Amino acid sequence: MSLQSSTEPFLSPPMGAERGLNKLIILGAGGYAQEVLWLVDDINAIAPRWDFLGFVDPMTQKKKGESHYDRPVLGSWNEVPNESGIYFACGIGSPAGRASESNEAERRGYRPATLVHPSVVTARHVQIGEGSIVGAGCVLAPYAAVGRHCALNIGAIVGHNACVGDFCVLSPRSQLLGSARLDDQVFLGACATVYLGRKVGFGSVIGANSFVLRNIGTHSSVIGVPAITFSTTKNHPRPPSGKAEHIPGGL
Repeated sequence: MSLQSSTEPFLSPPMGAERGLNKLIILGAGGYAQEVLWLVDDINAIAPRWDFLGFVDPMTQKKKGESHYDRPVLGSWNEVPNESGIYFACGIGSPAGRASESNEAERRGYRPATLVHPSVVTARHVQIGEGSIVGAGCVLAPYAAVGRHCALNIGAIVGHNACVGDFCVLSPRSQLLGSARLDDQVFLGACATVYLGRKVGFGSVIGANSFVLRNIGTHSSVIGVPAITFSTTKNHPRPPSGKAEHIPGGL
């Protein structure tokens, strides 16, 4: 997990007038990709730093050339300008899709952009991994840690000493209470809560409005108050070192 401390600005890359605007693409061309561009626009409204080139959606060629949230859909990877120094932000709403396409972008030489909305409230000693996106109204309490390429949607809360693994998705108004821990590629549904100190295993899904009162294993789907398991995927090995094989789709 590559993290950045709140003692430094949450900016990737660092600001600098001599650098000019940094070129940016967004992976995906669905609803969450629109929210990512909204965040970028809000950052630029305060201090211009991103030159948005367009959305990249390899699996939906029919969108190529269309306008999405008033900006162009470039098409597949082949339509992205072949030049160094381009950053990417992942606008994909599923953890597995985020892992697959973010890893592919890095393999192709694109740089992860860490995006934090200006309205986000962060305490001291907060850490945010490269490539993560923290939306409007989120709160990160003391010693909260967010991994790489995570998506924290509007109003998500990460409590004190809580830890979010790589490629996790926190839906609007979801929250981790103090010292709770999400392993990599966990999906936390809207308004769901993980109680103090509880752990959620790799690749698990927590349904909307659920309240997690016990530890949850890997590849489990839970729902309810308190949350109970309704399905488990067995014999599904974890990718080595948190890496996901590139399987196009889910954009």
